[in-house]
Amino acid sequence: MRARKARFLELKKLKEEGSTEYSETEMVDTAKDYLLRSIEMLKNHLITIQERVKSSESLTEEEVNEKVKEIEDGLVKLDDLRARVDAATTKEELKVVTEELKDFWKEYRLVTKGQALELMQDKMKDILVRTNVLERKLDQMLQGAELRGIEIPEEVNALINTFSNQIEKARTLYTESRDIKNKAAEIRKEGFDTKEIQEEFNNLIVESNKKLQEARDAVTEAHKTLAEIITKILKVYNGKLPETTPEDIASQAEAEESAEAGVEA
Repeated sequence: MRARKARFLELKKLKEEGSTEYSETEMVDTAKDYLLRSIEMLKNHLITIQERVKSSESLTEEEVNEKVKEIEDGLVKLDDLRARVDAATTKEELKVVTEELKDFWKEYRLVTKGQALELMQDKMKDILVRTNVLERKLDQMLQGAELRGIEIPEEVNALINTFSNQIEKARTLYTESRDIKNKAAEIRKEGFDTKEIQEEFNNLIVESNKKLQEARDAVTEAHKTLAEIITKILKVYNGKLPETTPEDIASQAEAEESAEAGVEA
């Protein structure tokens, strides 16, 4: 890909210099090859996003169909551009296709960034739900220790507070990311008619992504803290965690339901 682009720029320079080494036929062939490879890369990118949308367990059937349709429309457009590149015989024809390809990607680059962000947020939602369950199971362990008259060291209590703060931070950042994304979605519905609108949408997506990354970092730190808590609790229980009772199982089922309800879509 880079070699083709380099050769294209070299031929362009030769033409500007009026060199006899310049070949119009090679210029057209090189430009066609570069465009075809670019179109193929864009198609692969759209197909990757499409497959991720189809395999999402968080999106509704209506949301999946809507996003898949949008991507399929883009794939149809790319196939049309590819056919026109194949049929082109002059630089002028290729120039027209090149401009259309640029316009196409200006819009679909934003569309796919938005869709990719939504998929990452769905994944983060699932992680938070599971983390909420872990938080409740940790509470169960502590309650079990209290019932057995086992004293939990102060350093463990301090770690538990740290863990809770980290999870709360992750939830807050996730909510902020989701709210910013929703603002971007409202702009998307109105269309990308102007450069200003495109920039506003892109800035919101970037900001939402940043919040989401911070949420992921907070969850990662929380899981490290939880591992440290479990290690210390194992020492309290002489190397063996308390057995799960039928009551604990029922409590865990309730925890999963409430955890799901506690993380808004």
